[in-house]
Amino acid sequence: MLTVAGCDGVPNAWYGNEVIKVCYELLAEMLKNAPAQDLPIGISRGDTIVGPVLDVFLHETGHAVFHMLQIPILGRQEDAADQFAAYVMLRLGKDEARRMILGAAYGYNIQMPQGAKVTVPVDVFSDEHSLPAQRAYNVLCIAYGADKKLFADVVYEGFLPKKRAESCNYE
Repeated sequence: MLTVAGCDGVPNAWYGNEVIKVCYELLAEMLKNAPAQDLPIGISRGDTIVGPVLDVFLHETGHAVFHMLQIPILGRQEDAADQFAAYVMLRLGKDEARRMILGAAYGYNIQMPQGAKVTVPVDVFSDEHSLPAQRAYNVLCIAYGADKKLFADVVYEGFLPKKRAESCNYE
């Protein structure tokens, strides 16, 4: 069951007892983080909202699928759920897949400090989720590895470093 509810001011989402719960606060945060207008790289304002929302629901659905089907996870469960979400988005039509993947990557990108060198508190490295920058690069790498032609500009424009892009077909 997919649900949306208030969470006492906490932006969050989770899966438990065969229910996926996404907090209104998280949805409000995504809406607040959306740019005022379409981005020049071809991402609409709507894509920067719908992409992250779809990503969250699919991420939590990944947890549900792993649990209900008793699928063993090798590695980090949160990374597996991210990969599940990216995989499902890539099963959409090419145009929709591109828009949702880029929207999801935007959602992660907006959460990370900007600049060539960043400083973050050391405790962020202990979180069960990868850092927003890693999640953005991972989703872009999965997409580029799945369709180099459709996502070629992601590498060309520098959103995904060329060095990382070299191994994305394996991911």
